[in-house]
Amino acid sequence: FLSGLLVSQVDEINLFLTLNNLSNVEISIFDIKGVKIADLFKGILNSGINSIESKLEGFSSGLYILEIITSDGIKNNYKLIKK
Repeated sequence: FLSGLLVSQVDEINLFLTLNNLSNVEISIFDIKGVKIADLFKGILNSGINSIESKLEGFSSGLYILEIITSDGIKNNYKLIKK
């Protein structure tokens, strides 16, 4: 259900989610050890393509795990932040 992932700037991330139906969505970011660093989004999204922007200020360079939870399940993606 993750359609795309764009980093337009070093301190900002743009996510594109395609959902089959109205869904409660939680997006969190974890460090490589599995420790939750931040909640990027919590809310209800409509079916179809959704765009979510989030700030990444304060994150140092490294590999992070992006966790997306919807009514369809859980998906983890790896994200490299380079400053």
